[in-house]
Amino acid sequence: MKIYNKTVVTLGIVFMFLFLLTASVTHYVFMTHTQQIENEVLEDNSLRVQRAFSNEIDHVDKSTYDWAAWDDTYEFVQNGNSEYIYSNLDSIETLLILDVNFILFYDNDGNLVYGRACDLTEEEEIPLPVSLLEEFDGNNIMLEQTSVSSSSSGIVVLADLPTIVVSRPIIQSNYEGPIAGTLIMGRFIDRSFVESIEEQTLLPIDIHYINDPGLPSDFGSIKEQALKENHVTLISNNGNTISAYFIIEDIYGETSLISRTELPRTIYKQGLATISTTFYLTLFISLTFALLLLLILKKDLLSRITSLRNGIRDIDLKADIKSRLDINGEDELTDLADSINSMLDSLQRTGSIFQSTIESISYGLVAVTKEQKIIFMNPAYRKMFEIPPEMDFGNDAQELLSYIIQKARDPEEIADRKDERRYTLDVKNSVAELRDGRTIETISLPLIVNNEIHGRLYVHNDITDILSHENELRDEIDKRKKAEERLKLSEEKFSKIATYANDAIIMINDEGRTTFWNNAATSMFGYSEEEVKGERIHEFISPEKYLDLYKTGFRKFTETGTGPVLGKTIDLEGKKKDGTEFPIELSLSSMQLSDGSWSAVSIVRDVTERKRLDDMEHELLERLLTIINNINTGIMLIDSKSKTIVDVNPVAAEMIGLPKEKIVGNICHRFVCLAEEGHCPIIDLNQTVDHSERILLDKDGKEIPVVKSVVTVKLKGKEYLIESFYDISDRKKVEEALIDAKLAAEASNRAKSEFLTNMSHELRTPLNSIIGFSDMLLHNGTNTSSDKQQKYLSNISNSGKHLLEVINDILDLSKIEAGKGELDIEEFSIQDVMDEVKRTLMPLASKKDISFEYTVDDDIDIIEADRLKIKQILYNLAGNAIKFTLDNGSIRIFVRRTLNNVEVDVKDSGIGIHPDDLIDLFQPFRQVDSALNRNYEGSGLGLAIVKKYVEMHGGSIRVESEPDKGSSFIFEIPLHQ
Repeated sequence: MKIYNKTVVTLGIVFMFLFLLTASVTHYVFMTHTQQIENEVLEDNSLRVQRAFSNEIDHVDKSTYDWAAWDDTYEFVQNGNSEYIYSNLDSIETLLILDVNFILFYDNDGNLVYGRACDLTEEEEIPLPVSLLEEFDGNNIMLEQTSVSSSSSGIVVLADLPTIVVSRPIIQSNYEGPIAGTLIMGRFIDRSFVESIEEQTLLPIDIHYINDPGLPSDFGSIKEQALKENHVTLISNNGNTISAYFIIEDIYGETSLISRTELPRTIYKQGLATISTTFYLTLFISLTFALLLLLILKKDLLSRITSLRNGIRDIDLKADIKSRLDINGEDELTDLADSINSMLDSLQRTGSIFQSTIESISYGLVAVTKEQKIIFMNPAYRKMFEIPPEMDFGNDAQELLSYIIQKARDPEEIADRKDERRYTLDVKNSVAELRDGRTIETISLPLIVNNEIHGRLYVHNDITDILSHENELRDEIDKRKKAEERLKLSEEKFSKIATYANDAIIMINDEGRTTFWNNAATSMFGYSEEEVKGERIHEFISPEKYLDLYKTGFRKFTETGTGPVLGKTIDLEGKKKDGTEFPIELSLSSMQLSDGSWSAVSIVRDVTERKRLDDMEHELLERLLTIINNINTGIMLIDSKSKTIVDVNPVAAEMIGLPKEKIVGNICHRFVCLAEEGHCPIIDLNQTVDHSERILLDKDGKEIPVVKSVVTVKLKGKEYLIESFYDISDRKKVEEALIDAKLAAEASNRAKSEFLTNMSHELRTPLNSIIGFSDMLLHNGTNTSSDKQQKYLSNISNSGKHLLEVINDILDLSKIEAGKGELDIEEFSIQDVMDEVKRTLMPLASKKDISFEYTVDDDIDIIEADRLKIKQILYNLAGNAIKFTLDNGSIRIFVRRTLNNVEVDVKDSGIGIHPDDLIDLFQPFRQVDSALNRNYEGSGLGLAIVKKYVEMHGGSIRVESEPDKGSSFIFEIPLHQ
């Protein structure tokens, strides 16, 4: 098969394989990725619904806890004070404000003290459901309170409808016992509740009893699978939607409800369309590329290969080595044609040389084929055996041999040996005497072509005179051979050393012309050996400023073989082919030849790099001395062996109070160390001193506190200690003052925290009423208020809610500072907490078009900590990031493991923080944007609470920020408490 056909078939197979592979991989990747995205979005939607349930339970729990930890509730459950009911529960407005359907008060004996219920949709009071009261009769876990911080929350399935219930122990406002009873609040999971969840999550939700005999068909088909796997996905019959079903357990851990949310399959359809487009586009591009490649190959490669083949065939057929190939271009084929032409030139030259050699050589030569045909016979052969010119043997070697044998003294012996080794690879050497007294030496060699014997070459030499002087000649030959071998070895050594030396080696004769130029000289100066051989070298490589000195020195050298620079190494400049001057090191020597003339040998070394390093070393030394003599730190150099001071900088001399000359030479213990002889911390005890607080003695023996660091160095093979230190006397005084101030501030802070703890609860009760009544007036449905009144009511509600958040933050902070904050340690998934935080804050981020993403490393999942407090930390940090990040910004949260800790990094691209503001960043009531016209609202307590919560977990928090580039808040807590 021809190359073109092979190329077409090969390209077709390759492109077909690549096309099928691309189509298969594209289909697999797109469909797998599309299904993965679809499942992730559906799973994310399910998590959003579950988080919405959790948020509702948390809301009810917070309200329950607020009412349960109240002195008024504590007294009411014990004495049934009617004033409490009149002030707080006289109507259902309180339940409407709290957004709960019922509230129940139980004493420690499980007796219902008081209860009230309402319909939130109709906003009217309803009787307490009998099934609800029956649920809490007896020893229900909702009434079992083991500590002041215990709580129970979840879903209870009643006969009427499922209900969210939360119970908290009734305790005093200072969060202390003893427990007086149990407070229970709840919310019915009715249609209005589901609609509120749908409004929060923007998802369709359908909830049914798991054991409802009237379950829809799709619920019934996946019920058993859902009970096993807890989460099931199902594609609709028409393929347009995909639904997720998940199980909801009640407060007792029993399966009670099954919920569904669905998603249109838009992503799947887009994936199919993308695959189709990619398939046809890939096919078109592949076919176009294949056709173009074939055209290019045929035009630029295959046609020229054919032309080259035809040219070689013509030369072979004509057996004309004078013919040449003609291939145009500048590629490998052109190089191949040029190489073949060069080979033909060499063959032609070799043939001419061979013919001339045969005719001029003094040895008698004759070549014979295996068929005993004479190939050639040189004139010396005819002369040696006295063959007349007119005698022609017609290329018959047998006839020639018969003629030669007749001239031998013993023809029979020659005839017997004539066929020896005719067809072997051996070299045969023999000697024969002729009738005329001459002795002829014959050497028989095989003629080998392609590893086959095609004939033999016979070399004849008249050795008559040689044999007559054999002994003398043998000794002379031995001496000559040995001398030649030594000379050859010496020349080979010199040639290799000179040619491949790293330094340039140049030899000139007594006329100043170059006789030797090695490879290093070519690399150094840029001239090839052909360019400078026989030329006056100084005109090529010497700068103009040296030419006159050269002429004077060279004239003396040619006359006497001496000169001012001979036998010396000097530094000067050389000149390259492009005119560039560069520093060199020149070693010049001379030698006198046997004819009395002088030759010079130059060894030249390029010292550009060495000069550069010398200059750099000198500059670095000057910089180092300038730095050492001008820094504010004392530096002392000590001989580690003798422990004597070798050098000091001006700062060290000033601190000691003596000039440098009176310090150098002293034992180091006199000034920098009080250790006795043999107990030096560095040299004798092998201790490390790095930023350690030590004592320095001045000239009068006065102790100066310093921070010192010591490192060991080697200078010219000798070991020294470099000690650096600075005076911290002023810092010591400041530290003592700060300790006193800290003690006073802590006492003041404790008093403040106790006051805030006692006052914050009294402020929240009226605020709840203000918020509740303002919301009722805003949403009463009658629209009797004017727009201006509606605006004022909205301002009252928003301000009240903001103030309530501030009071809650103050209360949390004061509880921590008063030492009453406790951790509720549990195991939980950090991934779940991150999902919940993202779902909660995503609407705020979306309003500003902020990208909000997080990453949790694979080697971390379950941690031990207070789940609510960790969630509050993330809410505060991420909320701040959203608040201080401009529109179209980004927020990234990274959760990673560092040894036995978990590290959380909250990064934003916001406005950043000025370095001067970082010191007060975690202080209560301090804000970076603290001007009267500030742009960002807040109480200044969020970061203070974050810091306190992190420290309660045994962790730490830090911040990295640059103005206008964003901030990074990083906190770290142990994985296990």
